[in-house]
Amino acid sequence: MWPQAMVEHDCYVGEYTFFGPKSYLGAYTEVEPKVFIGQCSVIISGKVKHIGTEALIGAGSVVTKAVPKKAVVAGNPAKILKYKN
Repeated sequence: MWPQAMVEHDCYVGEYTFFGPKSYLGAYTEVEPKVFIGQCSVIISGKVKHIGTEALIGAGSVVTKAVPKKAVVAGNPAKILKYKN
């Protein structure tokens, strides 16, 4: 994680997950509470502005755009697979 990165409380970030340079999670990319970011995921800084509450990002995903609240996303590029109840 780069300097000045910030993640809200109750979030899980898996091993080898990468936040790009200048990805200030709060100004450039906001990660809301209770987000799960799977192992080896990549969050593209400058493109991803928001990851919503209770979102789940599958392992190895490359996130290139905002992730809505309660969305389950995976893939390269990450796509919405479903929404959690």
